[in-house]
Amino acid sequence: MPDAPFFWNRFWFPTGSQVSLIDGYLPDPESWTGPHLDATGVTLTALADIPCLVLLGVPGMGKTSEMEAAADAARQAGELVDFISLARLTGPTELHSRLVGSESPDRMPPQPHSLSRPTRD
Repeated sequence: MPDAPFFWNRFWFPTGSQVSLIDGYLPDPESWTGPHLDATGVTLTALADIPCLVLLGVPGMGKTSEMEAAADAARQAGELVDFISLARLTGPTELHSRLVGSESPDRMPPQPHSLSRPTRD
């Protein structure tokens, strides 16, 4: 039987952000140390006003899990959700087709945002 998923508090940073680490670990931006270390990461819920969001990072860090949980919460709140996993697409042409071929006229915002999660080297 597979283990039950563990729901981490994940923090997301704009691409190219400098991230302060303590002994190789990311300090919790919401704890007392966050403001002192310039920890600017935010939770996914803090990004709710961004209409098109792309999460970037290494495989296995929880991008899909995070977005699936957010999509489920939005559906339960009665919102229209179209979840497109880039892992399942064959290339840019298929992504373009999925986005432009949508029946929803507001599917693609003028300026998508890109966020990533820091990794330990």
